[in-house]
Amino acid sequence: MDSELPDGVELVEIATGELDVPLPIDRLAALALARSGAALVVRVPKALELDAPVVLRLSGAGTGEVVWGHVVLDVAEQARVTVVLEHTGSAHYVACVSVLVGDGAALQLVSVQDWAVDTLHVAHVASRLGRDAKLLSTQVSLGGDLVRITESVDFSGPGGDVELRGVSFADGGQHLEHRLLVDHSAPHCRSRVTYKSALQGDQAHTVWIGDVLIRASAEGTDTYELNRNLLLTPEARADSVPNLEIETGEITGAGHASATGRFDDEQLFYPHGAGHPGRCRAPHGRARVLRRGDRVDRSAGPRGAPDGDDRGRARTGVRVSAGQRACALGDVPEEGSLRVELAGKPVCIARSGGEVFALLDVCSHADVALSEGDVEDGAIECWLHGSRFDLRSGKPTALPAIRPVPVFPVTVEGDDVLVQMES
Repeated sequence: MDSELPDGVELVEIATGELDVPLPIDRLAALALARSGAALVVRVPKALELDAPVVLRLSGAGTGEVVWGHVVLDVAEQARVTVVLEHTGSAHYVACVSVLVGDGAALQLVSVQDWAVDTLHVAHVASRLGRDAKLLSTQVSLGGDLVRITESVDFSGPGGDVELRGVSFADGGQHLEHRLLVDHSAPHCRSRVTYKSALQGDQAHTVWIGDVLIRASAEGTDTYELNRNLLLTPEARADSVPNLEIETGEITGAGHASATGRFDDEQLFYPHGAGHPGRCRAPHGRARVLRRGDRVDRSAGPRGAPDGDDRGRARTGVRVSAGQRACALGDVPEEGSLRVELAGKPVCIARSGGEVFALLDVCSHADVALSEGDVEDGAIECWLHGSRFDLRSGKPTALPAIRPVPVFPVTVEGDDVLVQMES
Protein backbone atom coordinates (compact mmCIF):
# COMPACT_ATOMS: atom_id res chain seq x y z
CA MET A 1 0.00 0.00 0.00
CA ASP A 2 1.21 3.48 -0.94
CA SER A 3 -0.37 6.81 0.00
CA GLU A 4 -0.33 10.55 -0.56
CA LEU A 5 -1.50 12.44 2.53
CA PRO A 6 -1.91 16.23 2.51
CA ASP A 7 -0.98 18.11 5.67
CA GLY A 8 -3.46 17.55 8.47
CA VAL A 9 -4.67 14.12 7.32
CA GLU A 10 -3.91 11.12 9.54
CA LEU A 11 -3.53 7.49 8.45
CA VAL A 12 -3.74 4.96 11.30
CA GLU A 13 -4.52 1.28 11.86
CA ILE A 14 -7.30 0.47 14.34
CA ALA A 15 -8.89 -2.81 15.38
CA THR A 16 -12.21 -3.24 13.59
CA GLY A 17 -14.06 -3.96 16.84
CA GLU A 18 -13.21 -0.49 18.15
CA LEU A 19 -14.92 1.31 15.26
CA ASP A 20 -18.52 2.46 14.86
CA VAL A 21 -19.09 1.73 11.17
CA PRO A 22 -22.15 0.82 9.06
CA LEU A 23 -23.23 -2.81 9.19
CA PRO A 24 -22.15 -5.16 6.38
CA ILE A 25 -24.74 -5.71 3.67
CA ASP A 26 -23.96 -9.33 2.75
CA ARG A 27 -22.00 -12.39 3.88
CA LEU A 28 -18.74 -11.48 2.15
CA ALA A 29 -18.79 -7.99 3.63
CA ALA A 30 -19.33 -9.48 7.09
CA LEU A 31 -16.40 -11.86 6.54
CA ALA A 32 -14.21 -8.95 5.43
CA LEU A 33 -14.94 -7.09 8.68
CA ALA A 34 -14.33 -10.21 10.77
CA ARG A 35 -11.20 -11.48 9.04
CA SER A 36 -9.37 -8.23 8.25
CA GLY A 37 -8.59 -7.87 11.94
CA ALA A 38 -7.79 -4.18 11.69
CA ALA A 39 -8.88 -1.26 9.57
CA LEU A 40 -6.80 1.28 7.69
CA VAL A 41 -8.36 4.58 8.83
CA VAL A 42 -8.01 7.92 7.03
CA ARG A 43 -8.92 10.74 9.42
CA VAL A 44 -9.74 14.22 8.18
CA PRO A 45 -10.09 16.61 11.13
CA LYS A 46 -12.88 19.09 11.74
CA ALA A 47 -13.21 22.03 9.32
CA LEU A 48 -10.11 21.07 7.31
CA GLU A 49 -10.49 22.06 3.66
CA LEU A 50 -8.04 20.42 1.24
CA ASP A 51 -7.18 21.27 -2.36
CA ALA A 52 -4.94 18.23 -2.93
CA PRO A 53 -6.54 14.78 -2.80
CA VAL A 54 -5.83 11.99 -0.37
CA VAL A 55 -4.59 9.03 -2.46
CA LEU A 56 -4.42 5.40 -1.35
CA ARG A 57 -2.85 2.94 -3.79
CA LEU A 58 -3.73 -0.68 -3.07
CA SER A 59 -1.81 -3.17 -5.20
CA GLY A 60 -2.08 -6.97 -5.29
CA ALA A 61 0.89 -9.28 -5.80
CA GLY A 62 -0.90 -12.52 -6.69
CA THR A 63 -4.04 -14.63 -6.49
CA GLY A 64 -2.75 -17.44 -4.29
CA GLU A 65 -4.98 -16.56 -1.32
CA VAL A 66 -7.87 -14.29 -0.42
CA VAL A 67 -6.92 -10.90 1.01
CA TRP A 68 -9.47 -9.44 3.43
CA GLY A 69 -9.44 -5.65 3.75
CA HIS A 70 -11.14 -2.84 5.65
CA VAL A 71 -10.65 0.85 4.82
CA VAL A 72 -12.34 3.61 6.81
CA LEU A 73 -12.70 7.19 5.56
CA ASP A 74 -13.56 9.35 8.58
CA VAL A 75 -14.35 12.92 7.50
CA ALA A 76 -15.13 15.11 10.50
CA GLU A 77 -17.79 17.84 10.52
CA GLN A 78 -17.38 20.82 8.18
CA ALA A 79 -14.34 19.28 6.45
CA ARG A 80 -13.89 19.26 2.64
CA VAL A 81 -11.76 16.57 0.98
CA THR A 82 -11.27 14.36 -2.08
CA VAL A 83 -10.15 10.75 -1.56
CA VAL A 84 -8.91 8.51 -4.37
CA LEU A 85 -8.64 4.73 -3.99
CA GLU A 86 -6.57 3.05 -6.72
CA HIS A 87 -6.64 -0.74 -7.14
CA THR A 88 -4.01 -2.38 -9.38
CA GLY A 89 -2.11 -5.64 -9.74
CA SER A 90 -3.46 -9.19 -9.26
CA ALA A 91 -5.47 -10.33 -6.25
CA HIS A 92 -8.44 -12.15 -4.81
CA TYR A 93 -9.59 -9.20 -2.71
CA VAL A 94 -12.67 -8.93 -0.47
CA ALA A 95 -13.10 -5.64 1.36
CA CYS A 96 -15.28 -3.19 3.22
CA VAL A 97 -14.90 0.54 2.71
CA SER A 98 -16.64 2.43 5.53
CA VAL A 99 -17.35 6.07 4.67
CA LEU A 100 -18.28 8.41 7.53
CA VAL A 101 -19.17 11.97 6.51
CA GLY A 102 -19.81 14.26 9.48
CA ASP A 103 -22.36 17.05 9.84
CA GLY A 104 -21.86 19.72 7.19
CA ALA A 105 -18.85 17.91 5.69
CA ALA A 106 -18.27 17.20 1.99
CA LEU A 107 -16.41 14.24 0.51
CA GLN A 108 -15.64 13.41 -3.10
CA LEU A 109 -14.66 9.73 -3.33
CA VAL A 110 -13.15 8.20 -6.47
CA SER A 111 -12.51 4.45 -6.53
CA VAL A 112 -10.66 3.05 -9.55
CA GLN A 113 -10.69 -0.72 -10.19
CA ASP A 114 -7.89 -1.14 -12.76
CA TRP A 115 -6.87 -4.69 -11.88
CA ALA A 116 -5.05 -7.30 -13.95
CA VAL A 117 -7.18 -9.77 -15.89
CA ASP A 118 -6.96 -12.55 -13.26
CA THR A 119 -8.32 -10.52 -10.35
CA LEU A 120 -11.49 -11.11 -8.31
CA HIS A 121 -12.62 -8.03 -6.37
CA VAL A 122 -15.71 -7.94 -4.15
CA ALA A 123 -16.33 -4.88 -1.98
CA HIS A 124 -19.01 -3.17 0.08
CA VAL A 125 -18.75 0.63 0.16
CA ALA A 126 -20.95 1.64 3.09
CA SER A 127 -21.57 5.37 3.62
CA ARG A 128 -23.18 7.17 6.54
CA LEU A 129 -23.99 10.87 6.10
CA GLY A 130 -24.57 13.32 8.91
CA ARG A 131 -26.84 16.35 8.93
CA ASP A 132 -26.37 18.51 5.78
CA ALA A 133 -23.44 16.34 4.68
CA LYS A 134 -22.53 15.87 1.02
CA LEU A 135 -21.03 12.87 -0.77
CA LEU A 136 -20.05 12.53 -4.42
CA SER A 137 -18.91 8.96 -5.04
CA THR A 138 -17.55 7.80 -8.41
CA GLN A 139 -16.79 4.15 -9.15
CA VAL A 140 -14.56 3.46 -12.16
CA SER A 141 -14.42 -0.27 -13.01
CA LEU A 142 -12.12 -1.20 -15.87
CA GLY A 143 -9.92 -4.19 -15.06
CA GLY A 144 -10.28 -7.56 -13.40
CA ASP A 145 -11.92 -10.86 -14.25
CA LEU A 146 -14.83 -10.37 -11.84
CA VAL A 147 -15.53 -7.12 -10.00
CA ARG A 148 -18.60 -6.65 -7.80
CA ILE A 149 -18.99 -3.36 -5.94
CA THR A 150 -21.96 -2.82 -3.62
CA GLU A 151 -22.63 0.72 -2.42
CA SER A 152 -25.04 1.54 0.39
CA VAL A 153 -25.95 4.94 1.81
CA ASP A 154 -27.61 5.76 5.14
CA PHE A 155 -28.69 9.23 6.26
CA SER A 156 -28.27 9.84 9.99
CA GLY A 157 -29.75 13.34 9.83
CA PRO A 158 -31.79 15.65 7.58
CA GLY A 159 -30.38 17.65 4.68
CA GLY A 160 -27.97 15.00 3.38
CA ASP A 161 -27.02 15.09 -0.30
CA VAL A 162 -25.47 12.14 -2.15
CA GLU A 163 -24.52 11.56 -5.78
CA LEU A 164 -23.43 8.07 -6.79
CA ARG A 165 -21.79 7.88 -10.20
CA GLY A 166 -20.18 5.04 -12.02
CA VAL A 167 -18.52 4.20 -15.30
CA SER A 168 -17.33 0.79 -16.47
CA PHE A 169 -15.85 -0.76 -19.61
CA ALA A 170 -16.15 -4.53 -19.95
CA ASP A 171 -14.04 -6.49 -22.43
CA GLY A 172 -14.64 -10.08 -23.53
CA GLY A 173 -14.93 -12.45 -20.57
CA GLN A 174 -15.15 -9.70 -17.96
CA HIS A 175 -17.96 -9.51 -15.39
CA LEU A 176 -18.39 -6.03 -13.86
CA GLU A 177 -21.22 -5.68 -11.36
CA HIS A 178 -22.48 -2.70 -9.36
CA ARG A 179 -25.25 -2.91 -6.77
CA LEU A 180 -26.62 0.08 -4.87
CA LEU A 181 -28.93 0.69 -1.92
CA VAL A 182 -29.85 4.25 -0.97
CA ASP A 183 -31.83 4.13 2.28
CA HIS A 184 -33.74 7.37 2.82
CA SER A 185 -34.67 7.26 6.49
CA ALA A 186 -34.20 10.96 7.36
CA PRO A 187 -36.31 13.85 6.02
CA HIS A 188 -35.34 16.36 3.34
CA CYS A 189 -32.43 14.45 1.84
CA ARG A 190 -31.46 14.22 -1.82
CA SER A 191 -29.90 11.41 -3.87
CA ARG A 192 -28.89 11.07 -7.50
CA VAL A 193 -27.56 7.87 -9.08
CA THR A 194 -26.01 7.83 -12.58
CA TYR A 195 -24.19 4.73 -13.84
CA LYS A 196 -23.02 4.16 -17.42
CA SER A 197 -21.18 1.26 -19.01
CA ALA A 198 -19.78 0.19 -22.37
CA LEU A 199 -19.20 -3.43 -23.37
CA GLN A 200 -17.49 -5.32 -26.17
CA GLY A 201 -16.52 -8.92 -26.84
CA ASP A 202 -17.75 -12.42 -26.18
CA GLN A 203 -19.12 -12.89 -22.62
CA ALA A 204 -18.54 -9.26 -21.71
CA HIS A 205 -21.15 -8.78 -18.98
CA THR A 206 -22.22 -5.91 -16.74
CA VAL A 207 -24.84 -5.95 -14.01
CA TRP A 208 -26.39 -2.87 -12.41
CA ILE A 209 -28.99 -3.12 -9.65
CA GLY A 210 -30.17 0.15 -8.13
CA ASP A 211 -32.37 0.01 -5.02
CA VAL A 212 -33.81 3.16 -3.45
CA LEU A 213 -35.94 2.94 -0.28
CA ILE A 214 -37.90 5.95 0.96
CA ARG A 215 -39.11 5.22 4.48
CA ALA A 216 -42.21 6.70 6.08
CA SER A 217 -40.04 9.08 8.13
CA ALA A 218 -38.24 10.48 5.05
CA GLU A 219 -40.60 13.29 4.09
CA GLY A 220 -39.30 15.74 1.50
CA THR A 221 -37.03 13.17 -0.19
CA ASP A 222 -35.77 14.01 -3.69
CA THR A 223 -34.29 11.04 -5.54
CA TYR A 224 -33.61 9.84 -9.08
CA GLU A 225 -31.52 6.98 -10.49
CA LEU A 226 -30.39 6.36 -14.07
CA ASN A 227 -28.50 3.58 -15.81
CA ARG A 228 -27.26 3.57 -19.43
CA ASN A 229 -25.46 0.71 -21.19
CA LEU A 230 -23.78 0.82 -24.60
CA LEU A 231 -23.25 -2.49 -26.41
CA LEU A 232 -20.38 -2.15 -28.88
CA THR A 233 -20.60 -5.76 -30.10
CA PRO A 234 -23.71 -7.94 -30.37
CA GLU A 235 -22.49 -10.72 -28.08
CA ALA A 236 -22.02 -8.44 -25.04
CA ARG A 237 -24.72 -8.45 -22.35
CA ALA A 238 -25.86 -5.78 -19.89
CA ASP A 239 -28.41 -6.44 -17.12
CA SER A 240 -30.08 -3.44 -15.51
CA VAL A 241 -32.63 -3.48 -12.68
CA PRO A 242 -33.79 -0.20 -11.08
CA ASN A 243 -36.01 -0.55 -8.00
CA LEU A 244 -37.87 2.13 -6.04
CA GLU A 245 -39.88 1.56 -2.85
CA ILE A 246 -41.82 4.48 -1.37
CA GLU A 247 -43.49 4.38 2.05
CA THR A 248 -44.65 8.02 2.19
CA GLY A 249 -46.43 10.30 -0.24
CA GLU A 250 -44.86 13.44 1.19
CA ILE A 251 -41.85 13.57 -1.13
CA THR A 252 -40.33 16.14 -3.47
CA GLY A 253 -39.65 13.72 -6.30
CA ALA A 254 -38.69 10.14 -7.11
CA GLY A 255 -37.99 8.27 -10.33
CA HIS A 256 -35.70 6.00 -12.28
CA ALA A 257 -34.72 5.19 -15.87
CA SER A 258 -32.75 2.47 -17.62
CA ALA A 259 -31.76 1.84 -21.23
CA THR A 260 -29.48 -0.48 -23.17
CA GLY A 261 -28.59 0.26 -26.80
CA ARG A 262 -26.15 -0.24 -29.67
CA PHE A 263 -24.35 1.95 -32.18
CA ASP A 264 -24.42 1.52 -35.91
CA ASP A 265 -21.26 2.17 -37.97
CA GLU A 266 -21.84 5.90 -38.45
CA GLN A 267 -22.59 6.47 -34.79
CA LEU A 268 -19.55 4.45 -33.72
CA PHE A 269 -17.34 6.82 -35.73
CA TYR A 270 -18.02 9.76 -33.42
CA PRO A 271 -16.65 8.31 -30.16
CA HIS A 272 -13.44 7.40 -32.00
CA GLY A 273 -13.08 10.81 -33.60
CA ALA A 274 -14.22 13.09 -30.80
CA GLY A 275 -13.88 11.09 -27.60
CA HIS A 276 -16.33 10.93 -24.70
CA PRO A 277 -14.54 11.91 -21.48
CA GLY A 278 -17.61 11.41 -19.26
CA ARG A 279 -18.27 13.25 -16.02
CA CYS A 280 -15.68 11.92 -13.63
CA ARG A 281 -14.22 15.19 -12.36
CA ALA A 282 -11.23 13.62 -10.61
CA PRO A 283 -8.27 13.26 -13.02
CA HIS A 284 -7.24 9.87 -11.59
CA GLY A 285 -10.38 8.17 -12.88
CA ARG A 286 -10.85 10.30 -15.98
CA ALA A 287 -7.45 9.47 -17.49
CA ARG A 288 -8.03 5.74 -17.15
CA VAL A 289 -11.44 5.96 -18.79
CA LEU A 290 -9.99 7.82 -21.75
CA ARG A 291 -7.20 5.27 -22.17
CA ARG A 292 -9.67 2.41 -21.98
CA GLY A 293 -11.84 4.09 -24.63
CA ASP A 294 -8.98 3.71 -27.10
CA ARG A 295 -9.48 -0.05 -26.92
CA VAL A 296 -12.94 0.00 -28.50
CA ASP A 297 -13.16 -2.54 -31.32
CA ARG A 298 -13.10 -0.36 -34.42
CA SER A 299 -13.91 -3.28 -36.70
CA ALA A 300 -17.36 -3.76 -35.18
CA GLY A 301 -20.06 -4.07 -37.80
CA PRO A 302 -23.48 -2.43 -37.97
CA ARG A 303 -25.58 -2.66 -34.85
CA GLY A 304 -29.29 -2.74 -34.35
CA ALA A 305 -31.56 -0.13 -32.87
CA PRO A 306 -31.59 0.39 -29.09
CA ASP A 307 -33.12 -2.41 -27.08
CA GLY A 308 -36.51 -1.83 -25.50
CA ASP A 309 -39.15 0.68 -26.27
CA ASP A 310 -38.03 3.76 -24.37
CA ARG A 311 -36.64 5.73 -27.34
CA GLY A 312 -38.18 9.17 -27.26
CA ARG A 313 -39.96 8.57 -23.96
CA ALA A 314 -39.75 11.38 -21.45
CA ARG A 315 -38.84 11.11 -17.81
CA THR A 316 -42.17 12.54 -16.74
CA GLY A 317 -45.17 12.40 -19.02
CA VAL A 318 -46.81 15.65 -17.98
CA ARG A 319 -49.30 16.96 -20.54
CA VAL A 320 -50.66 20.48 -20.25
CA SER A 321 -52.77 22.76 -22.37
CA ALA A 322 -51.43 24.76 -25.30
CA GLY A 323 -51.24 27.90 -23.15
CA GLN A 324 -48.13 29.55 -21.79
CA ARG A 325 -48.15 27.80 -18.41
CA ALA A 326 -45.93 24.76 -18.78
CA CYS A 327 -45.87 23.33 -15.25
CA ALA A 328 -45.27 24.14 -11.61
CA LEU A 329 -41.72 25.04 -10.68
CA GLY A 330 -41.78 22.33 -8.04
CA ASP A 331 -42.42 19.72 -10.75
CA VAL A 332 -39.00 20.30 -12.28
CA PRO A 333 -36.16 18.58 -10.36
CA GLU A 334 -33.03 20.57 -9.63
CA GLU A 335 -30.35 19.67 -12.21
CA GLY A 336 -33.05 17.71 -14.02
CA SER A 337 -35.84 18.01 -16.54
CA LEU A 338 -39.32 16.95 -17.52
CA ARG A 339 -41.37 16.83 -20.71
CA VAL A 340 -44.51 18.83 -21.40
CA GLU A 341 -46.54 19.58 -24.51
CA LEU A 342 -47.19 23.18 -25.55
CA ALA A 343 -48.89 24.32 -28.74
CA GLY A 344 -48.73 20.78 -30.06
CA LYS A 345 -44.95 20.53 -29.56
CA PRO A 346 -42.91 18.44 -27.11
CA VAL A 347 -40.98 20.81 -24.84
CA CYS A 348 -38.21 19.98 -22.38
CA ILE A 349 -38.35 22.08 -19.20
CA ALA A 350 -34.98 21.94 -17.44
CA ARG A 351 -33.44 23.41 -14.29
CA SER A 352 -29.73 24.00 -13.82
CA GLY A 353 -27.83 26.33 -11.53
CA GLY A 354 -31.09 27.73 -10.18
CA GLU A 355 -32.34 28.78 -13.64
CA VAL A 356 -35.19 27.33 -15.70
CA PHE A 357 -34.94 26.71 -19.45
CA ALA A 358 -37.21 25.46 -22.23
CA LEU A 359 -36.18 23.84 -25.49
CA LEU A 360 -37.67 21.56 -28.09
CA ASP A 361 -37.65 18.06 -26.65
CA VAL A 362 -36.05 16.43 -29.69
CA CYS A 363 -32.32 15.89 -30.21
CA SER A 364 -31.19 17.47 -33.49
CA HIS A 365 -29.10 14.37 -34.30
CA ALA A 366 -31.83 11.74 -33.83
CA ASP A 367 -35.50 11.52 -32.88
CA VAL A 368 -34.79 11.12 -29.16
CA ALA A 369 -36.32 12.96 -26.19
CA LEU A 370 -33.72 15.20 -24.54
CA SER A 371 -35.74 15.23 -21.32
CA GLU A 372 -34.65 11.62 -20.81
CA GLY A 373 -31.01 12.72 -20.53
CA ASP A 374 -28.81 14.17 -17.81
CA VAL A 375 -28.73 17.87 -16.90
CA GLU A 376 -25.54 19.38 -15.50
CA ASP A 377 -23.67 22.69 -15.58
CA GLY A 378 -26.15 24.43 -17.87
CA ALA A 379 -26.24 21.64 -20.48
CA ILE A 380 -28.37 18.61 -21.31
CA GLU A 381 -27.05 15.36 -22.76
CA CYS A 382 -28.86 13.08 -25.19
CA TRP A 383 -28.96 9.65 -23.56
CA LEU A 384 -28.62 7.69 -26.82
CA HIS A 385 -25.59 9.16 -28.62
CA GLY A 386 -24.05 11.53 -26.10
CA SER A 387 -24.78 14.83 -27.87
CA ARG A 388 -24.83 17.79 -25.46
CA PHE A 389 -26.67 21.09 -25.85
CA ASP A 390 -26.33 24.42 -24.09
CA LEU A 391 -29.63 25.02 -22.30
CA ARG A 392 -29.51 28.76 -22.84
CA SER A 393 -28.75 28.83 -26.59
CA GLY A 394 -29.62 25.30 -27.73
CA LYS A 395 -26.26 25.06 -29.51
CA PRO A 396 -24.51 21.66 -29.54
CA THR A 397 -21.38 21.41 -27.39
CA ALA A 398 -20.52 17.77 -28.12
CA LEU A 399 -20.79 15.51 -31.16
CA PRO A 400 -22.49 13.84 -32.92
CA ALA A 401 -25.05 16.69 -33.03
CA ILE A 402 -24.07 19.63 -35.25
CA ARG A 403 -27.37 21.55 -35.41
CA PRO A 404 -28.87 23.59 -32.55
CA VAL A 405 -32.14 22.77 -30.82
CA PRO A 406 -34.80 25.52 -30.72
CA VAL A 407 -35.12 27.26 -27.35
CA PHE A 408 -38.03 29.26 -25.95
CA PRO A 409 -38.12 32.21 -23.52
CA VAL A 410 -39.06 31.29 -19.96
CA THR A 411 -40.37 33.31 -17.04
CA VAL A 412 -41.24 32.11 -13.54
CA GLU A 413 -44.15 33.75 -11.74
CA GLY A 414 -44.61 32.38 -8.26
CA ASP A 415 -44.72 28.62 -8.73
CA ASP A 416 -45.72 28.83 -12.40
CA VAL A 417 -43.27 28.21 -15.24
CA LEU A 418 -44.39 30.21 -18.28
CA VAL A 419 -43.03 29.52 -21.77
CA GLN A 420 -43.37 31.88 -24.72
CA MET A 421 -43.88 29.63 -27.72
CA GLU A 422 -43.29 30.67 -31.33
CA SER A 423 -46.28 32.27 -33.01
